Amino acid sequence: MRTYRVTGINLKTMPLGESDRLVSVLTAERGLLRLAAPGARKPKSGLGGRTALFVVNDLAIAQGRSLDRIQQAETLHTFVGLSRSLPHLTAAQYLAELTLLQALTEQPQAELLATLMHHLEDVQGPATIGKFWWD
Repeated sequence: MRTYRVTGINLKTMPLGESDRLVSVLTAERGLLRLAAPGARKPKSGLGGRTALFVVNDLAIAQGRSLDRIQQAETLHTFVGLSRSLPHLTAAQYLAELTLLQALTEQPQAELLATLMHHLEDVQGPATIGKFWWD
């Protein structure tokens, strides 16, 4: 089984089977990926919170026949300020939808990722302070 590592932000999630989750992740290295997160919907899953929307993770991914699977995820950044109001969350989801329409698969998308991250920071407001991994 071949594995690879990427860093990306979760833009969309949906149920997959009984306990898995399908996650659309925008990465700088490989563009838009659709990944299976095995067991992410189980209450005690280690992937549960890491597959939520607008979470930036360092991912270890195993290639599959039709769908790659997340093996490990380490959270690098979350946009906690987006949940403080419905207008903030709505604007962030609109940005995510626009990004999903623009993103390409299997092609580097570093510029698109950086643009999205900076706009999400603007929408979120001053909830966090400091230097981030994409700077």
